[in-house]
Amino acid sequence: GFAILGFSKEAGELTTLSVQTNQNVLANPEVSAQGNSAWASGYSAWSSGYSAWAGGFSAWAGGVSATTFPENFGVWDQIDLPEAQGLANNLGAGITIAVIDTGIDLTHPAFMESCTGKGKTLVCKKPLSGENTWKDFIDGDLTPQEVPGAAYGHGTAVAGVIQQIAPNAKIMPLRVLGPDGSGDVSAVAQAIDWAVSHGANVINLSLGTNVYVASLQAVLDYAAAQGVYVVASSGNTGDENVTYPASVMAATNTSFGTKSVGIGSVNALDRKSSFSTYGSNLEMVAPGEAIKTTYPGSQVVLATGTSFAAPMASAALALTLGQPGWKSGAQPARDMGSSAANISNLNSYALGKGRLNVYAFVVSVLQ
Repeated sequence: GFAILGFSKEAGELTTLSVQTNQNVLANPEVSAQGNSAWASGYSAWSSGYSAWAGGFSAWAGGVSATTFPENFGVWDQIDLPEAQGLANNLGAGITIAVIDTGIDLTHPAFMESCTGKGKTLVCKKPLSGENTWKDFIDGDLTPQEVPGAAYGHGTAVAGVIQQIAPNAKIMPLRVLGPDGSGDVSAVAQAIDWAVSHGANVINLSLGTNVYVASLQAVLDYAAAQGVYVVASSGNTGDENVTYPASVMAATNTSFGTKSVGIGSVNALDRKSSFSTYGSNLEMVAPGEAIKTTYPGSQVVLATGTSFAAPMASAALALTLGQPGWKSGAQPARDMGSSAANISNLNSYALGKGRLNVYAFVVSVLQ
């Protein structure tokens, strides 16, 4: 077992224990953070402003009763999603993805219960996990609602990407990043522990830091040991400084490595996004530019950043995990990489095993 202990700066300086900087170490890549410069993944996240929800998702004729935005059809064709949803037609049912982020807009129409049909044929859908699984580690309550600030909408946008790829999966919102997009190691570690104990099958971390954090790694190892998959964004500095924990996910000689995926970003032509990190420790990539998704206040947005490539992998995992009949020896986190599309001829950068191909991935796992 393990315990998560938090010290004030003053107490940390006095203790004889080995302590690490904790405050504001982690954040999303689209927003610069303080402390050891962790981001909730740092580029122009909202590439084309916002627009009204205007009735929500439209039916996607290419999928299997899936819901998405028509503007994303090209992206879904790029990763062969229609074919994948046709094969993995449970669409993530029975799988819960913990979105450890800035929270989400709990009042957005996309995440509220919706029903179709009449009388006995009425079918109701609840996109979110049960309220008893929600948690806000910033305010210490059970309402992980987004709060306005520099990173406002980040978690909502991440959750919206997941919902389009695996619409029957449940989303567990956990808030660990403040309005500026940064958060403490202790909050992220507690959220991972919470996600595991409250039934998450996949954890999405569209966040990172530029330092290795041993205490956080202990909790990540624990999650992997419990059979929970973890996906993390690689960072948006455009150089070879892949952020942690994505930087250690390509390792195949660790139990955590076999249960995790680190994701960078490419554009619609399968070329590395200018902002995406790359290098020998980047595991693979997925589209991460101008992805139409949900935004607080009943709005939608075009989101850009490795933060929005990562949930594509999380949702792809949900598609396979929600299906019976795996091949003997299947290892989804590793099979995702081995089934990736080879795009090395289009890039002079090291982009790991290639670009996510959801159909080839599903085929590699299911019998």
